[in-house]
Amino acid sequence: MTTFVFDGQTFTGNVDNDISIETTDLIAYYEVLDNVVSLDLGLNIRNLKIDYTIISTGSTTSDSVSETIPMLYALIGASPWPDLIISGELSYIAFEGNTVSDFTAKIAYTTDFFVGFEAGYRKQTFELDDASETDADLDFDGVFAGAYLKF
Repeated sequence: MTTFVFDGQTFTGNVDNDISIETTDLIAYYEVLDNVVSLDLGLNIRNLKIDYTIISTGSTTSDSVSETIPMLYALIGASPWPDLIISGELSYIAFEGNTVSDFTAKIAYTTDFFVGFEAGYRKQTFELDDASETDADLDFDGVFAGAYLKF
């Protein structure tokens, strides 16, 4: 049996939760290097929206957090063969007890037909201390694969 207090309410028994995180990024960067080794440095303006609901017998709470966060941005990569890149990308900020980070390591290949494929690992961390009157400590990570069009 679970018992805990969240947002001034006591939750007991079977507890259900629903969480939704949406991010939209606008990244402005400068290409410091663009040859066999790539290095980009810049600013990521991230719009972060978190909606959550917690439900147990007799108790329900829901809220949302919506913030626009400026983050430092960096990408470093290497291209050992044409159209292939191995890279790491980081967006990060820490301020007033809050930390938001987004790290990606991947391998990407672009064909001669503007179609590309990528696979890698991504980790996102959100540590919020009284952001929109909400505290949160969320970590998400895992492998991914995808396809893209490059113009």
